[in-house]
Amino acid sequence: MAAKRSNLQCFLDSVTPAVEPHFLSEGEENSVKCFILSDLWESLYEWSVYGVGTDVVLPNDETVVQYFVPHLSAIQLYTNKKFLATSRSLGSHNQMCWYASEYHKKELSPSCSTFSNDVIFTKEDLENATKNLGYKYFEYFEMSPSNIRMPLVDKVRELAQNFPDLDSLKSIELSPASWMSIYWYPIYMIPAQFDIENYDACFLTYHSLSSSFQVAGIHETFNPISKLSNSTSMKENDKNMTISLPPFGLATLKAKGALWNNPETGDSALAASLRSAAGSWIQHVQAHHHDFDFFTNH
Repeated sequence: MAAKRSNLQCFLDSVTPAVEPHFLSEGEENSVKCFILSDLWESLYEWSVYGVGTDVVLPNDETVVQYFVPHLSAIQLYTNKKFLATSRSLGSHNQMCWYASEYHKKELSPSCSTFSNDVIFTKEDLENATKNLGYKYFEYFEMSPSNIRMPLVDKVRELAQNFPDLDSLKSIELSPASWMSIYWYPIYMIPAQFDIENYDACFLTYHSLSSSFQVAGIHETFNPISKLSNSTSMKENDKNMTISLPPFGLATLKAKGALWNNPETGDSALAASLRSAAGSWIQHVQAHHHDFDFFTNH
C-alpha cells in the first residue's frame, strides 16, 4: 500500500523561492555563490500576481490545486559591516521600519558593492558583531488586516522607493540573522469546491536571507532547524543552477484538520518542529512578529 502524500510538505516545496545565483571570485575553486535581493523579489513576481499553486489531496482522494498569494509579513536585515551613520525610526500603527539614514545620501547601484571598504572596526565592534550576528540595518513588520495587504512584490517596491538597498544588497553582505517571513493567503482552488471555507488555511513561512555558509559555525547556533535532516535554511539546486530558500520555520492558521495535519504522513510532527523553530528564531532576534502572535493565538 502506497504511503499517503503529505499536503504540508508539498506546500512547503511549492512555496520555496529559487533565486538566480551570482558568483564572487568566479573561476577560483572557492568562488562564493550568492544572490542579490532584487533577484529574490523577481523570483516571487509571478506568485505575487497570479498566486502559487500546490497540489492538495482531499479526504476523498481527489487532488485539487490550491493557490496562495504571498504577502510580506516581516523582514529584518542585519549587515556584516557597521555603517558610520546615524539611524532613525519610522513607524505607524500598521508598520515599523528602521534603517541607517545617513548611508542613503550616496547614490546606489545594483551592480556594485553597497558597502564602503574603509570602515574601521575596533575590537569592541567585532565582539558586538559576533554577539549579535551583525548590525541591524532595516526591518519591517506588517500589522494591517490581511484582506487589505499588498502582494509581496508590490510591498517591496513601495518600501524600496525610500530604501533602495532592498534591491541592491547581496546575500553575502547580510549576516545570518537576516530573515523574512511570508504570509500565504488562499485565493482560489481548481477545481473549485463548494465548501471552500473548509480549505482556507493560511501559512507563515520563515526564510533566511544570508549566505550563511560564509559565517562558519555561527548560523548553526542561531538556526533552530539546522539539525533537521530534511531541511536547511539555504541550499544550492545544482540541477537548475539556482539557490533555493526553503522555509526554516512555519506557523499555520485554520489548518487543524487532517488535510494539513494527517497523522499518517508525519505532518503534525513536521508542523510542530517548524512552529517551534519559528518561535525560537523570533526569540533569538528579539522581534515582535505581529502575524506570528496572531497565528499562535487563534
